[in-house]
Amino acid sequence: MKKNILLIILGLIWVLGFAPFELWIFPILSLAGFFYLIQESIFEQKPKKLIFLQGWLYGVGLFFGGVHWIYISIAEFGKGGPIAGVFVTIFFICVLALYPAVFALIAQQFARIRNNPKTVLILALPALWVIVEWLRGWLFTGFPWLLMGNAFVDMPLSSFAPVFGVFALSYIAALFSGVIACVLLERANWRQNRTILSLGVLALLFVAVSLLLKRVEWTEKSGEPLKVAMVQGNIKQDIKWDPSFRQYTLDKYFALTQELLGKHDVVVWPETAIPDFLHYVDDYMLSLQAQVNVTGTAIVTGVPVYDYRNKRYFNSMIAIDRQQLSYYAKRHLVIFGEYLPFRNIFGESLDFLGAAMADFTSGEERQKPLITKEHKAAASICFEIVFGNEIANELGDADYMINISNDAWFEGSIAPYQHLQIAQMRALETGRPLVRSTNTGISAMTDHQGKLLIRSPQYEEYVLTGVIQPRKGQTPYVKWGNIPILVLTLFLIIISLIMSQKEK
Repeated sequence: MKKNILLIILGLIWVLGFAPFELWIFPILSLAGFFYLIQESIFEQKPKKLIFLQGWLYGVGLFFGGVHWIYISIAEFGKGGPIAGVFVTIFFICVLALYPAVFALIAQQFARIRNNPKTVLILALPALWVIVEWLRGWLFTGFPWLLMGNAFVDMPLSSFAPVFGVFALSYIAALFSGVIACVLLERANWRQNRTILSLGVLALLFVAVSLLLKRVEWTEKSGEPLKVAMVQGNIKQDIKWDPSFRQYTLDKYFALTQELLGKHDVVVWPETAIPDFLHYVDDYMLSLQAQVNVTGTAIVTGVPVYDYRNKRYFNSMIAIDRQQLSYYAKRHLVIFGEYLPFRNIFGESLDFLGAAMADFTSGEERQKPLITKEHKAAASICFEIVFGNEIANELGDADYMINISNDAWFEGSIAPYQHLQIAQMRALETGRPLVRSTNTGISAMTDHQGKLLIRSPQYEEYVLTGVIQPRKGQTPYVKWGNIPILVLTLFLIIISLIMSQKEK
């Protein structure tokens, strides 16, 4: 019982490594404790069911601490209220907790290396953890939130990200966890144990390599800097889709933009800043186009679009430029928030679980970048920014990135901070500056190394202005994606399995 409680606590402290806390040591200590307790249970020949349960309990703590804010969007803004909020949140956390549970079960396969836990803890388990994180990022539409590597976006180790991506940072951090767990398992012989020395050497090695990588510019400047403004309307979620507030919202964004026109190259509004379908705001869009034509300032805005011909709805982004209109439809939708699974089977019986607009259709996989002042912007909407491989695949010849979001769904929670931290990682991986405009914050701008240049306060009407330098070229991660780190981790797992068979 004590071990089970400890596993939950270890899972709970994982979140402290991420924004807004940013105490990066906690995920390392959390995973080290998990490795140690699971390995101890394996050595004690505990049954598989118990080891699976222990992994699951660790996962419950981890995801309850990190994504409990899902309740807010379902309970306060969904159709089902608090009951649906509790149901969906518990279900979601319990399902996500299966990943650490499966990890623990697979870890048991390495148990035959009894006389050398170092092989398991330093070679196998960190690699296996990365594979499980990667699976969580795409299985069942994917949820790559709270990836271990994201906690290190502002740390020296972050320079590995443009080369191997966020999972490389996860692997390095998990490697330190494995070494710490090894020290704990062999603590009786710690005076003769060289593992502590190895930990120090390992840390120095990675820091040295990261400092060398930090000096490498993977991308180069493209054209002149862009003056960009992000308009944060601070429209409350409970009135956002109320028809009686529609004109109020449109007027607010129009007014906040007037002083920016002609003084900035691009003005970016948040996700669904226009709270109505595009075909209902024709006159409004024409007035925006007229102002763009006169001032030369491009305007980018989120707006839902209805496809009459195919009777489909899209969560979209439109760039109004003097030269042309460009369009992007969100590809990776949020389950329950933007679509309901198995709608064709269950019909409207699942409606109580969804948000007010949960019938969107995914956009095409390959879409052209938005055109703004002769520069091309890779577009992403809200949740899409968490999928590193997808962002890299869609980058194309874009020389900067625009992400728009509406984090009012999670008002008062830590979700917006986590969301921004993940967005920083995408800028770092791709070597592109990022412009992020949100409804209630946190709007921000990063450079091509993921460093925050400016950010807005939350829950305030705010206009954020700054300058970015567009860039061209490919980082190794954009070119190769997750393939190198996955090949490495799979190789380490195979080597460990071979060694375990020899010990059999």
